[in-house]
Amino acid sequence: MAEESETAIIKAMGTISQLMSLAEYLKFEAPDGMKDELIAGELVISPSGSPKHALVIKRLVRLLDALVDNTEFEVNSDLSIVVDPSDPASMPRPDVFVMGRRRFLEAARRDVFPEGAPELAIEVVSPSNTKKELLAKLRLYLRNGSSAVWVVYPRKRTVTVWESEDTSSEYREGEDIILPHPLPRREISVSDIFAVLP
Repeated sequence: MAEESETAIIKAMGTISQLMSLAEYLKFEAPDGMKDELIAGELVISPSGSPKHALVIKRLVRLLDALVDNTEFEVNSDLSIVVDPSDPASMPRPDVFVMGRRRFLEAARRDVFPEGAPELAIEVVSPSNTKKELLAKLRLYLRNGSSAVWVVYPRKRTVTVWESEDTSSEYREGEDIILPHPLPRREISVSDIFAVLP
């Protein structure tokens, strides 16, 4: 019996090509230790991140929280967002995101997932991420109103900032990234992001 469940988990990893509605997705439960997302109606399942992945996420949340404290923005992590409810729907789960506090608190008050693209979406790359999956999510966020998407590479210790599908800049340790408009015009140090890594 245990072998059957392990086989099911292995088969479930990756993208399921049969389209799924938002209502169907909301009833879905990923196997233990797995992360699930709905991207353009396709179910994407991947393993949970590594300890390094978790350290970078936690660090980003702390740094960004300090930068947007006492502003109209809210920093969160590992929470699904209904970016596009139309059919085929998209409900990604960015590693870190910044969105308007009023919008986030309204979702919390109603006990529903936040709707719309965040002002800033951040994906921390894991070995299980494919370029195709990252590009699909990048396009999804930007096409639905995100001001920027940061793709963080812990192994290379770099951050690629996308402000449009055609415009990106790579930042390395020793460089600073300016938060995108409409967030406060403040900087975050790439070296500070990766300072938590052994």
